Amino acid sequence: MSPEDAPDDAVGSWSPDNPAHRPAGRYILGLGLIAVMMVISTVLVARELGNQADEVRVLNIASDLPGVTFEIGSAVSSLVDSGSPSSGTVAALEASIATFSDSYIGLQFGDPALGLPGAPSDEVDRLLGLADPLFNQVVNIARSALEEPPTRSDAALLELSSSAFRSRMEAVVFQYQREAEIRVQELARLEFGLLSAGLLLLLAEAMFLFRPAVRANRRRWQETRARHADERKRDRAELEYLAQFDRLTGLPNRMLFRDRLDQAIKRARRSGGWASVLFVDLDNFSVVNDQLGHEVGDELLKRAAERISETVRAADTVAHLGGDEFAIVVEGSDDTTAAESVAEKAVTSLAEPYRIDGRDLHVSASIGVAVFPVDGEDADALLRDSALAMYAAKDTGRNGFQFYTTELRRRTSERIELLASLRTAIDTPGQLSLWYQPKLEIATGRLTGVEALVRWRHPEKGLIMPDRFIPIAEETGLIIPLDRWVIHEACRQMRKWTDDGMDDFVVSVNVSSRQFHQGELTSEVQEALAISDIAPSRLEVEVTEGTLIDDIEPARITLDRLRELGVRISIDDFGTGYSSLSYLKRLPIDVLKIDRSFISALPDDADDAAISEAIVRLGHTLNMEVVAEGVETDAQFGFLGRLGCDTAQGYLIAAPLPASQFAEFAVGSRLKAG
Repeated sequence: MSPEDAPDDAVGSWSPDNPAHRPAGRYILGLGLIAVMMVISTVLVARELGNQADEVRVLNIASDLPGVTFEIGSAVSSLVDSGSPSSGTVAALEASIATFSDSYIGLQFGDPALGLPGAPSDEVDRLLGLADPLFNQVVNIARSALEEPPTRSDAALLELSSSAFRSRMEAVVFQYQREAEIRVQELARLEFGLLSAGLLLLLAEAMFLFRPAVRANRRRWQETRARHADERKRDRAELEYLAQFDRLTGLPNRMLFRDRLDQAIKRARRSGGWASVLFVDLDNFSVVNDQLGHEVGDELLKRAAERISETVRAADTVAHLGGDEFAIVVEGSDDTTAAESVAEKAVTSLAEPYRIDGRDLHVSASIGVAVFPVDGEDADALLRDSALAMYAAKDTGRNGFQFYTTELRRRTSERIELLASLRTAIDTPGQLSLWYQPKLEIATGRLTGVEALVRWRHPEKGLIMPDRFIPIAEETGLIIPLDRWVIHEACRQMRKWTDDGMDDFVVSVNVSSRQFHQGELTSEVQEALAISDIAPSRLEVEVTEGTLIDDIEPARITLDRLRELGVRISIDDFGTGYSSLSYLKRLPIDVLKIDRSFISALPDDADDAAISEAIVRLGHTLNMEVVAEGVETDAQFGFLGRLGCDTAQGYLIAAPLPASQFAEFAVGSRLKAG
């Protein structure tokens, strides 16, 4: 039997009857060449796998840099709002600057600690160079904010620089992906050439002595190639996914959403149909995120994404634009029926409680709708108009949806102008002032307190009432510096009255929910009292029922700290919210204020009379002072006196007065009571 005719298992079974043959020199040389090519191929593949891991790491860091600019912007905004920055805010800003600098410099020049190889090409280096001025501007502004308090203009400039920087980084990520794909293709061609040459040599070495080795090598080659192909396919798929989808929710990101919206507009233009954009914003998400932490906030975003996805049709697109903002593209309709149906379902679904970490979270949604071709001809116009409609939905009470109208654009322009003027007013002495509404003890007519109410005299528009600018301040976060100004101004005025001999009444200030939960309320009050040298017992902090019930345990801690300072605590608008006896027992409360809605129909309305009497009895049982606000007639004043109500406040006594007029009222009140 010849070697060629021998079975496979007989070829490798050497024995005295089947001795090993000594291959000629050229065969040994061929084996050596095969070995060298296999080593080269393996080294190249291993290096490419390492490069691909580096590329994924680089893209992750490059994709995260815009998020770091957002953290820097948030920290600088906090420094602007807080006035006296906390150590936690400064530490967070320093950490964000360090992360931002290390990551960006590592992308450009390499950083072994971060596993960054540096710019792989002149083009990537050129694109990073274009981003250098913006990087330097962001870092310089942020570092300046650490050295001295930043201004609003600094925060705005930082936001513009961060936005431009994010655009530059998108170009870097795209170029890096493109070059990575080119390198993979080149390596694949080189690897194919090496492996093909090795196969030809193996065929040339197809002798009986080497048949098993040839077959084994072929199998290894096929397995290795298939494994490497699978790995490259997975890596490429991961890179494509990261470039187009949101990592947290799994939904399309802003870039992919824009592409799909453009395609939907083109289809609608060809068919003569409509395409609608729904801009979804979660109401009060920032409160959940700030109070319960980012992990709970992230879980809430994922749950919300799932609910929104369940409300749309298969042909519609849902995207996570960032933060608490989502967007939906609804197409394939000749009117607004489909968009309205999706909006109604989304509002209803998102308003259901979210069970997270053993607690029920209540977060609603405001949705704005813009329609092609009625409201806009391109993606930018539709996104802008749907965002305006969303803000209109928030203004009308939230937890609903609103279609875009041309009137919204006018109102939005006025709103933006009013917001800019309010920022200036807070920082400019003379525009804001406090007016004071007296409170009288019903039994004696003695002046016992006064409520400080903010007023804004615009240099061009004249007196602007609180119902116009307070909602804007609460929504944008300006309510925190506004509340801070009110507290300090009230204490300053108390100091002046004390110096003038008027020190026998309490001044109450209203504190917003946002200031109560997010601001440094206790430290602000303590600082204002110290600066004005006022007895803490002369200051009364008013909060609403809803503010306390939002999160009872942190509220209790804040109120305990205020009580430790000696400040009085008042519950405003009592009876309009939960009116829970359990929180009244648990919280350190000094005063209950009966809401004016129960006072206006007294004494004729039996229901309001019964409710007012119940509140008076409840307050006295718990050793609390009871104040009736909105008292406008003698009949109301007398009826409340017969109920045993302690104090009255309203236009019957006096309207809110400027400080100088209140001083005259206080003198006259003393003469009458005396």
